[in-house]
Amino acid sequence: MSIFAQEISSKAIEIQLYIYNRNFDYDLYDSYKRYYKLCMSRKETFKELINAEKYYFTVKVVTFPFSENEMEVLMSNYRLIDDTYEVIEKSIDYLKIVVNTYRDLF
Repeated sequence: MSIFAQEISSKAIEIQLYIYNRNFDYDLYDSYKRYYKLCMSRKETFKELINAEKYYFTVKVVTFPFSENEMEVLMSNYRLIDDTYEVIEKSIDYLKIVVNTYRDLF
């Protein structure tokens, strides 16, 4: 998931460079728009996987007697997944802003 967030950020930087260089092209904008939609689709896929993982985590915690240290590790992983998903959401929001800026300057 972290790699996906980095890919999105890299694409946003690429678009910004085109904006700064005043390199506007409708086909390029169209590809950015399709990339954004693809990212949204992948984000939803990650969301479904995360929800399944959270359900599995809940069942596991309720049914297995973990030690305090094991619970801390599990909770840390649980929070890490949420934090990483939040980074993806913010990256996609930023990508949308950059793509819309590219479109508006076209």
